[in-house]
Amino acid sequence: MVRSRNRSSPAVVIPPALEGWARLKSLEYEKDSGFAAGAALNALSTLVNAEPIYLGALSERLALHAAAGTSRSLGQLVGEEQIRDEWCLRLGDETMTPAGRLFAGWRSLVHLRGGIRALAPQQLAELAVQFGRPLSGSPDVILQAVNVASATMSNPVSAAAAAARVFYEVEPHQETLAHFLADATLATKLGWQRPLPLVAFNIAAPILRSGGRGRRPVPSDPSWTNAVFGAYALSAVAAIEEARALAHKATSLLAFRTKLRAKSADRIVDALLSHAFLVGSRSIGGMSDRAMRRIYDRLRSAGVVRELTGRQTFRLYGL
Repeated sequence: MVRSRNRSSPAVVIPPALEGWARLKSLEYEKDSGFAAGAALNALSTLVNAEPIYLGALSERLALHAAAGTSRSLGQLVGEEQIRDEWCLRLGDETMTPAGRLFAGWRSLVHLRGGIRALAPQQLAELAVQFGRPLSGSPDVILQAVNVASATMSNPVSAAAAAARVFYEVEPHQETLAHFLADATLATKLGWQRPLPLVAFNIAAPILRSGGRGRRPVPSDPSWTNAVFGAYALSAVAAIEEARALAHKATSLLAFRTKLRAKSADRIVDALLSHAFLVGSRSIGGMSDRAMRRIYDRLRSAGVVRELTGRQTFRLYGL
């Protein structure tokens, strides 16, 4: 783990790239998926526990990936850009689109400090509605069953798979929430204070489908646990690669921060490090729309921030 530092900026954690031999090549042998998942999750765990300053932005990017993956699984075929825009355009919870609710649900995972242990029965019930369908059973009973099942497993990934399987047995129409509970369980088992959405955006990867052509794995499949190992192997590598890109961008942003004279410059920088995207017109630190546009234009001209939409109006910015 490398730390980039200069006199005016805090350390930025730059995770090392994962070697090719540690990446998942096939799901034919369970030992291969277990080895790849262990290698990737160990590297990712080191990063998460270091709590890099860009972890908020990374978490929200992963939540967006998960929302898009969930949308594909549900047959909605809503891409990341549309989900992002629908989330940003919302006027309140009552106007949120189904795609926006998916992102909101996955975004709530990263704020579940401590993972599955922090999840209350009422939150479980609310998440079920957010993901599209209310629970058919008692959230207290369901959550207890999930915790009991995962507690018997010492391997974190096996525990995550067991949590999803037990939940899916009683709520077979709640595949998305099963994935959510897997990630929350993994975080608890690994000691992460900030869970990351990982299973959902790779569980349908071609390598995890039977023969590369079958349907995506579901928790009732006999091979479910092996598929979860494979999904974590793929998603952890993707998260590390995304973190490496963010780390370099964060270094450039922090180095440029000293050139910003606005009183709220530090708040804007912190917001960019904490979120995957920001609405350009959103006031930060009481700044006017004009002042916000001026700062974003300067950051973009310096190459440390991107405008994400290519639009002339309703612009969004991020690293």
